Amino acid sequence: MSNNAILSTVLQVHREVEAAGFRGIAVISAEQLNWLRNTLTAIEEMGAEFLAQRLRRFIESAEQQDKHAGARLLELLTTLRLFERALTLEAAQFQLGGLCAVHDSFAVDNEHGEEA
Repeated sequence: MSNNAILSTVLQVHREVEAAGFRGIAVISAEQLNWLRNTLTAIEEMGAEFLAQRLRRFIESAEQQDKHAGARLLELLTTLRLFERALTLEAAQFQLGGLCAVHDSFAVDNEHGEEA
């Protein structure tokens, strides 16, 4: 799975969970919970176990309507935000790495009096 696909999945989960927080956890539909469960499987396949654990705990709390569902929602949102930032940082480093390599190559050529 590409970084773009992973980021897209994470952003969609973030939107759904954030919307659930605004509407209220008590009104999450069975369809939304099923979507989250299916997405949980995809996240597990990505190898993002900590994120999967947080999502699993939120789903279980939402299904049971337990008093910890709000806290689980906030934990999940925090984890999603950090995961998004990590992916974005990784993508930026990859992009900048390519630019730095070109810049370094140009600098080495110029040190030797060569034109690029």
